[in-house]
Amino acid sequence: MTNTNIPLPSTSTGPSTSTATSASASSLTNNINIDAKNVLRVSCNCLLQARRYAGEAGVLTDKSLLSWLLDPPVMNTGQEWISAYLSLTPGMRNWAVKALDDIKPSQAQPHSSVPMSKVIFTADQEARLPLSSTHIPLTLFTNMNTKHLHREGLTLKKVKSSINGITHHLLNLSQFESEDSMDSFTWQEAWLHYLVWLADAAQLVIHDCWKWHYTMLLKDEAVLNNFKAILTFDINTHSCYAAQAFQHDKQGWQHRLQAAKYDIVKDEFCKLSSRDEHHFSSSCYEPYDTSHKNVKCPREGQDSSFRDNTQSSDSHFKSDPLCLICISNGEVYRYNYDLSHAKNLIAPLGMP
Repeated sequence: MTNTNIPLPSTSTGPSTSTATSASASSLTNNINIDAKNVLRVSCNCLLQARRYAGEAGVLTDKSLLSWLLDPPVMNTGQEWISAYLSLTPGMRNWAVKALDDIKPSQAQPHSSVPMSKVIFTADQEARLPLSSTHIPLTLFTNMNTKHLHREGLTLKKVKSSINGITHHLLNLSQFESEDSMDSFTWQEAWLHYLVWLADAAQLVIHDCWKWHYTMLLKDEAVLNNFKAILTFDINTHSCYAAQAFQHDKQGWQHRLQAAKYDIVKDEFCKLSSRDEHHFSSSCYEPYDTSHKNVKCPREGQDSSFRDNTQSSDSHFKSDPLCLICISNGEVYRYNYDLSHAKNLIAPLGMP
């Protein structure tokens, strides 16, 4: 049996498309010519009909109209291969199969730097994230940490976690800074990266939900004058959702945000109040002994000490009073807040 090299149909779509286009254009041109001929035939048939109405004998019959040419079927590459394969002999078919395997393009190895768009979790799976204690902190999406993860991702510390009987190696978050240490700029930077990741890794409903969450926080004036409340509310929302999934309610969201603002302001007030009380108690001391309630204040000619003078001079050393301002003996002072100055000072008063 003589082996004849029979060229296989081309896998390129270019020639097939060109051939189909050429055939279609040729068919269209022929149909235009047919229409022109049919117009002439209709006119001729009208004249022949008029002659027959006039009683003329031997008039030719009407000419039939020409039909349009049908467009040739366009075969795709697969159909071309099948048609060519069916036309081969059994021996040539085996050769064609081998040739097809040889010319099949090899699968390209995936490049690690090429982003792959893949939905890694759906809305139902997101609701099950709390069951596995899975939480993604925003600090992983800052510029510094994304570079850190890209360059040293394989060397970072990991912990084992069993989820549905399957062991997973998760990042140990203790090697990253805490979320509550982010400033406003870093927080916005991380959120923008997080939303880009969600758009590529999650369903649209999940992306839209957290995009609305961030957009509403960014529009709030507290970002400028009370960012701690914004950050605290944001962290609490994510951590609570990670602990137990809940339905996102916009009205409840607004209520919790306002409550977070009030809590932060209240905490600041408590800190200031505690600081003032500590400062006052440390800078002032008790002028009289509380165990002697009926002791009269010293008068003229008597000992001018502000302490009780009823005890024996043998057991206590008696000295002149000391002025805390000018550090001189012999002056009596009492609390006198001078409101005309910016600071509250204890002003010394001379002896009466």
